[in-house]
Amino acid sequence: DDEAVYTALSDNTLEAYDHENGDVRWTADLSQSGTQLTRVSLAAHAGRVIALIHSALPTEGNPRALPVTVASFDAQTGDRIWSETMSMVVQEPVVLDDTIVVSMQEGRDLPARLLGLDPANGATRWEVRDGLAATLTSLSGAGNQIYVLGENGRLSLVEDGRIVHAWSLPASPDPLIQNTYSLPALLADDRLYIP
Repeated sequence: DDEAVYTALSDNTLEAYDHENGDVRWTADLSQSGTQLTRVSLAAHAGRVIALIHSALPTEGNPRALPVTVASFDAQTGDRIWSETMSMVVQEPVVLDDTIVVSMQEGRDLPARLLGLDPANGATRWEVRDGLAATLTSLSGAGNQIYVLGENGRLSLVEDGRIVHAWSLPASPDPLIQNTYSLPALLADDRLYIP
């Protein structure tokens, strides 16, 4: 955002600071029913602040599933527009031109999947279940495209909820090094950089 800087604080609040003078413009509550949060990721786009809110308490009935809430806040006022709680969201959200993309891993033996959410109301626009790596390590996107990097070098290009290209990146020539591509990829200057 050109007008403000957004940050999540340890007291479970989201604050917007004026870009020029540092004054607090607004404060919003990130917690849901007093839940302690462990991590918050933020993305600002088109007048909204998108927060991926990780809870410290497991989902009721499943002690291993930590819920994650995707929430949208008005960038001018801090009002919460919508929120959707999901289980096992594993990557930071990527905000494309008209879609918020999150990845989910609902269990160790279940494949990863992508969800494309409508920024206006959080409704699911599209879902990709098949053709992705079993474990995703990085999401990078721009326009209506998102690059999805998975374990062992599986790279997929998704456009509008469809996989349009898939590649297998080379493994390390050293058999003692297990190349899992666990660091995030960076999309810049129309190139994808993979560490």
